[in-house]
This record gives sequence, structure tokens and C-alpha cells, in this order.
Amino acid sequence: MMTFEIIGYQPDETEAKYLAYWLFMYIGNGMNPTDMAQLRYLDLRSDRILFVREKTKRTNRESTLIEVHLLPKMKEIIQAWGNPVNPDNYIFQVLEPGMDALKRKRTVQQFVKQINKYMRRIGQKLQIDRDHYLRGQAQLCDQTNFRGRHFDGNQVHDRP
Repeated sequence: MMTFEIIGYQPDETEAKYLAYWLFMYIGNGMNPTDMAQLRYLDLRSDRILFVREKTKRTNRESTLIEVHLLPKMKEIIQAWGNPVNPDNYIFQVLEPGMDALKRKRTVQQFVKQINKYMRRIGQKLQIDRDHYLRGQAQLCDQTNFRGRHFDGNQVHDRP
């Protein structure tokens, strides 16, 4: 039986925040880091997060509202690492109000680099290698954000 070691991993201080962000995206149905960074408290509806993907907002296709079940672990992450609750605030301390588009893009790129750096470090500590699979669906490889987002988040929790 295969276990998912990263869920039970005890991070050091510098890893804790980025592991929390990675877990939030992972159990948030593989949420994109740009979408996570753009989340505001006004996007929370009781036990759901509603948002339109940044990647498809300005395309010719009709934008689809994404709905993610807000799980207890996600609420814990928001409480631990989120900004003060205010409808206009970003949920997480990644972006700041008033940033122009270029500054937001660069900030998100740096955010992704940091997540990847710490997830690689955690993967190495757990000795997770390229041949390790989670239920045969995706390689854990070096635990970068891209790979983490492409797992099925339903595997780590029961859907309501």
C-alpha cells in the first residue's frame, strides 16, 4: 500500500508556509498559483471558493466560474497564512493592492519559484524520486508546484 508521505511531513520553519500553499492548491483541485494568489475573501462563500481562472479570463471563450469545496485543511491554511479577513483583501500574502500587471506577474513567478524550491527540498528529505507514483496516476518527481497541481486532490480527502 502506497502512502502519501508529504501530508504527514513535519516542515521546518522555512518550509511550513510553502508546504501549506502547495497543499492548499493540491487539495483545492489543483488550483493554479496565479489563481490562488488572486483569491480575495469576497471569493469565499460559506464552504466554497468561487473564482474565474486568470488564464481564461480574457480569452474569447466564455469564462467558467470555478467552484472548489473549502475543506477544513484549507480553512486551517487560510487561518495560519492568510491576510486579515476583509472582503477586499487578498486571502494570501502574495499580492498587494495597487500592483500593476507586470509587478503581479513577477511576484507570482517568484511565488512559484519559492514553492518549487521548498517542495523540492521536502521531496529530497522524504526520498521521493521519479519512480514513486501516487495510485499510478502521476509522478511525484521533485514535488514541484506544477506536478503537485496535476494530481487528483480527491485522493487525499473524502468528497462530501
